[in-house]
Amino acid sequence: MDMSIEHLIAKAEQALAIALQNQQASAAIAAIKEIGVLSGLRVEKREHTRQNASDLSDDELADIVRRGG
Repeated sequence: MDMSIEHLIAKAEQALAIALQNQQASAAIAAIKEIGVLSGLRVEKREHTRQNASDLSDDELADIVRRGG
């Protein structure tokens, strides 16, 4: 299965079209946001309040490793 950014954007665009066709505003907004994130036009900011790795639990450190960053 192709999991390129282009493929994911195409799928999100399909979801957007279906949402608009069915007058599902929340689903349409979600698809638009996803297209923005995938295309790099929308950046989801997250606040990081912890400064040191020693402040993290083992589970949190494992999650970071699994996500690759």
